[in-house]
Amino acid sequence: MKSQALTLPNMGVLQSKVPPKLWKKIKEVCVDNRCDHTADYHDKLAGLIKDEYAVEDKEIILGLRDHTAALIEEYYSIHGYAQPNMGCYTWTADIWQRTKTPLPSYQTMMMPDRNGHVGHWQETATWVNYQKKGEMNPIHNHTADFSIVVFCKIPYDFEEEKEYLAPTAQPDESLRYIVKDSDFKNMITYNQNGNFGFNYSMLHGVSGTGTLNLDQSYEGTMLLFPGSLMHFVYPFYTSDEERITISANYKLMRGKPAEIQALQSKYD
Repeated sequence: MKSQALTLPNMGVLQSKVPPKLWKKIKEVCVDNRCDHTADYHDKLAGLIKDEYAVEDKEIILGLRDHTAALIEEYYSIHGYAQPNMGCYTWTADIWQRTKTPLPSYQTMMMPDRNGHVGHWQETATWVNYQKKGEMNPIHNHTADFSIVVFCKIPYDFEEEKEYLAPTAQPDESLRYIVKDSDFKNMITYNQNGNFGFNYSMLHGVSGTGTLNLDQSYEGTMLLFPGSLMHFVYPFYTSDEERITISANYKLMRGKPAEIQALQSKYD
């Protein structure tokens, strides 16, 4: 029997590499030179990480904003259902709605309205996290339309981390006589040391969890996701060096072009 999978409209996560010039600047400012001389962000965040500071470099702030804005436009064309609610007319949603009068596209929403106001994405916070061995971020979300995380330095190897502690679960004994011995031995559930994860509601209402097995290959990678999406970071144990990430929150703003230019001039 042949079948066809249907994709239901839903939110998601985008992953991309940070542009080379911006990535070089991030490594120079936030990795090679610690940002601990800037505003302390620890008391503003949910994480159990002691060293968290504001990113104040204008080139990094502008570069991340530009890259994020481009990704948000791509995000909208793929997923549609993202905060803020700018409508849901995408190819995915149209499968179900088949409307003759589609809601405005992303490009329409960003164009000047009847009052001459245009849409633009503005960061509300940009900060760097210097996570030490044993520190972690509990499950939380952000008060933002979209959030990002940039993996700047991952000082550990996933294969070493997963075996640092005992596995969290052994294979199901009921499967011993169903699968091959080699497959059965590989069905151990390892711990999630050092991983970054999301928690969300699945199609049938059950809570789902998705994690990334982080290692050095993720350095220079950025994730974009709705600020309302619950996420978390597990502690790591096999390195005495810091795990460094940058996070930022963005909101959709509207205003007259001249006003937006004035708002952005402090970063130019």
